[in-house]
Formats: sequence, structure tokens, C-alpha cells
Amino acid sequence: MADLIRKAATFKFTPAESRHAIILLGPPSLEPSGPLRDPDIGMKLLNECVAKNDPDAHLYMGTLLSNGEGGLNADYQAAEDYFRKAVELGTVRGWGGLAKLQVRLDEERAEETLKAGAEAGDPDAQLLLAKRCNRFAVTWEEKGEAFKWLKSAAEGQTILPEAALLLADMYYNGEAAESDPARALYWYKRAGALGYLRGELQAATQMLKGDGCELDIKNGLEKLQKLAEGNYAPAKTLLGVFYLEGLLVPRDVNRAMNLFADAAKDGDRDAYKYMWWKARKERGSR
Repeated sequence: MADLIRKAATFKFTPAESRHAIILLGPPSLEPSGPLRDPDIGMKLLNECVAKNDPDAHLYMGTLLSNGEGGLNADYQAAEDYFRKAVELGTVRGWGGLAKLQVRLDEERAEETLKAGAEAGDPDAQLLLAKRCNRFAVTWEEKGEAFKWLKSAAEGQTILPEAALLLADMYYNGEAAESDPARALYWYKRAGALGYLRGELQAATQMLKGDGCELDIKNGLEKLQKLAEGNYAPAKTLLGVFYLEGLLVPRDVNRAMNLFADAAKDGDRDAYKYMWWKARKERGSR
């Protein structure tokens, strides 16, 4: 993708030039794939795109100034000006950037900005507003408001894997709507395809139980084993439980304990419970 953007930038296609500038700068908030590559050229190119009134360039500059990245010092007022200019130039995602900035200074203003951005169609603002609504929701109506914005964010043209994952959770748990495991499975698979491993693990679990789909042990186990081999700690723990209990696989306590140990080393707390169970059982047998 970076190579395609670079090639498009050589033809002076301004949106590609803006994105290429960010790839050269490599700020963690916008380009997490690597360190700074050529920050001087990147900043020069980004400033040129700003001068051309490219809306994405204003959005990127606002983000850099908001976070103090790309060799710039944090400057909240300048960041706000860039975000507002991005919105004025037609980038609705400027609303989300503006709200993220304002929440550090004034929660009330940030909420107003989120609502304006969500209504304008900014998927980032919709996601942030959904999370905020859900966090403070007490009534079903308030849950419904969170669900509405989350659904808009997930179904929009912008790829937001977190929105897909959280929408799947709401469908599965019956929050603001009747529990719908089949619909949840669709969104878990989508979140997994977009890189959210928890979505893939939940999809595998539902396939193994026939929850929201036909029972599919073969593909469910393959997905689970692939996740475990990819060092996803919760998948290692679940696969360890299967080996410990002899569920869907031959019982193998040693393999289960090795999986639990690996998962615990990778930070999965549930793995410790099974390691503790094993140690307690061994003490009791002496």
C-alpha cells in the first residue's frame, strides 16, 4: 500500500502526497508501522499540501500538533485551527480529531463536538460518541443511543475494526437489541479480518459451539489453533482447556500446561487459574 501511495504521489496527486508525507514522518498515531523514515522531506511535503488546502493535510497537521509528533511541539490552539479547517474543507473526520483534542481540556465542549461530528457523518466521532454513551448509559434508551452510533460507525465506508468488534458485543450480549448470535458472528468475523484477534477468537468459539451458525468443529479448531500458534494468549488458554478436559482433541495434560504457561507469560490472567489448579492438585496428591 505504501508503495502505491508513493507512486500516486509522484504524479502530484495531492491526497496521495499528504499520505506519503505521513509515511515519511512515521508518527505513531497515524503511521504505526515503523519509525521516522525521512522527517525533513515528510514535513516539507505536508506543508506543501497544507498550502494547497488539502483537507487531509490539515487533519494530519492537527493530529501532529495535538500529540506533539513529527518533530513538532504540542500546540492545542494551532491543532484546533487545523481540525476546524479540515472540517471546513470537507473532511468530516476532522470532527473526531477536534473532539479528542477538546476532551483533554473541556469535556462539555468535546461532547458537543462529538455530536456535531457524528451527525455530520464522521465515523471516528460516531465511534467515540457511542463509547461515551455506552459508558454512562443507565436506561435502555441510552443504550439504544450508543447502539445507533456504533452501528453507523461500523457500517460506514471507513474501516473501523473497533466499531465492528463493539457492535458484535452488543448483538451477542443483547444490549439495546435482542441477542442475535448470528449477527454478532458476522461482525466478529469482520473485526477479526481487520486485525482484531478477539473477534477471531469469538468467531472460532461460536463455530465450535454452533452458536449463531451451524456446528463447524473442523474450521473452528483450525482457527483456534492458528490463533494459538500466532501467540494470541487467550487462544492458548482456551486450547489448553480443550487439551486438559479432552474436549474435541485427545486429552493431553502436559500440552495443556505448556499452553497455560505460555499464555501466562504473554499476560493472560485466566491461564494462571489453570496453572494454580494443577499445582494444588499435585500438592494434594503428596
